[in-house]
Amino acid sequence: MKIIVTAGSEESERAFLKRHAFAAESIVVRRNEKSLFDVINSIIEGESEPVLLVHDDIYFNSDFEDRVEELLQKVSDEDYEWGVIGNAGIANNAYGYRASNIIRYVVDPHEGATLSARILPVRMIDGNTMLINAPELRKRNVRLPSLSGFQLYDLALSIESLKAGLGVFVSPELLCYHDNKDNPASFISFAESDEAQRYLGANLKNTYLETLNGIIKVREPSGDFDWVEATARIGRKQSGIHVAIVVRTQFKRPEQLFRTLTSIRSFIASSQDADLFQCHVVTDVNTGKEKEMYGFPIHYFPCDLRDSRFLLVSEAIKNILSDYIWFVDDDDWLFPNSAEWLANTIRSAPSASTFFIGTEHFIEKKLPGSESLIQTRAVPHQYFPPSDLFKSIYTNHIPFSGIIFPRLKIIGRWSSSEVEKITMFEDWYLQILNFQSDNFFPITINKLFVGISIRGIGQTVTLKDRTEWYKSESTIYYDLVKKGGMIFSIPRMQTIANGSSPSLSIDERKALKSFYKAKLLKYKILSFLTFGGPRGRYKERKRKYREKFRKL
Repeated sequence: MKIIVTAGSEESERAFLKRHAFAAESIVVRRNEKSLFDVINSIIEGESEPVLLVHDDIYFNSDFEDRVEELLQKVSDEDYEWGVIGNAGIANNAYGYRASNIIRYVVDPHEGATLSARILPVRMIDGNTMLINAPELRKRNVRLPSLSGFQLYDLALSIESLKAGLGVFVSPELLCYHDNKDNPASFISFAESDEAQRYLGANLKNTYLETLNGIIKVREPSGDFDWVEATARIGRKQSGIHVAIVVRTQFKRPEQLFRTLTSIRSFIASSQDADLFQCHVVTDVNTGKEKEMYGFPIHYFPCDLRDSRFLLVSEAIKNILSDYIWFVDDDDWLFPNSAEWLANTIRSAPSASTFFIGTEHFIEKKLPGSESLIQTRAVPHQYFPPSDLFKSIYTNHIPFSGIIFPRLKIIGRWSSSEVEKITMFEDWYLQILNFQSDNFFPITINKLFVGISIRGIGQTVTLKDRTEWYKSESTIYYDLVKKGGMIFSIPRMQTIANGSSPSLSIDERKALKSFYKAKLLKYKILSFLTFGGPRGRYKERKRKYREKFRKL
């Protein structure tokens, strides 16, 4: 594989070759180039295989070439349609524990890497390290504009790849150190120049572009290409994936159930992917010969327990074969507006991801003079941002319908006694078990997908007698303690996280001291390497964790 290095001087060329002597046979240096747009065009026109284009201030490890070969094999085996792959980029959705749409598989003086270790689709990549699929780009007649200089070429290559129907990705295999001294202001300044604006305006319909270096305003967008929508639609699309939308019901609220199922039907139609989403009705009420409801199959699971709430969840997970499972209550409703976005996200996501989506409580009040339970005025009350996913570690925060679970990650994680004892909080219990699963990988989509009805009567959430809630809560705590999945009692985790120290057990105190010591060491090193970090951030965090450690 050829590695093309753009060197700004003879000195930087020598330095690059010296520190990468192990890859000397693969390196080709192009010095004193006037335009990286022209360099990329010459690569597309002249190279018969994918090529790596890098800056001269990159630091690779000795196994880098092997990692790139593994990456090329992986994207070939797994049917990625790609134009360019980088090590940092801006994504449509938020990924990983940080719930951020900035994906970084690069370390530089400004920040470290985001440790999600997946190949992910992005809108644009950073140009420090780019794996360019020259043969495929040439086949699709891709050519960058003939602009001057060393800014915006990575954005232009991302746009032109997407326009040609080729995905743009970031991959951990390209992780390296970038001794980045670029000023983001120079990127934005060039983006606002007349020649850059002519290119962007002629091609895009987007008014604003979010990039790694800031927001670009397109002054006169006249093109027909939607950069954001194309990112959602183009790239790796896995076939054979199924999402089971499961509605638990006892048919006590037929009007609300009708509303729920018709909204699901609209959602599936809007997704343009009826093969991906399939709705199932589950119940412990014997419906006799009725095997369908509004065209959706009914699954009957007889129940001799005092409450069937968790049983229906458990049986649905065990018996409805799917890759993902999405529980929607029989008085919820789905919004179809972003259904296609969700479908594209699921199809292009790493396997067995967990999807956290936007939900909102609506206060429903009957219209004057109406007897119908669904002729109501629904007032938005509380939106649950999916980026708050980790609030569910210490309280039942994210609504059940706000999570699409990887079914095989949670199947069989509980016993029959838990099914019998847990009559409330079954949704929260599943969330905690999912957090504890191997390779838990969250994807957060901050769009409103589910409306949740709050009516004041006839709902468990409004019950004044909390006996069943408390019993279920203690059962869940006991099960988690037995499994060794928690160090702290769950209600105290937020108090501890906020910096106060209630009376801790010896084990809790040891665990906290170990945690703070590791954090202190991390920020000591980062602060030393980066002279305190951006705006002194690392220095301040070092001080904070030293204080916490001393208090213990």
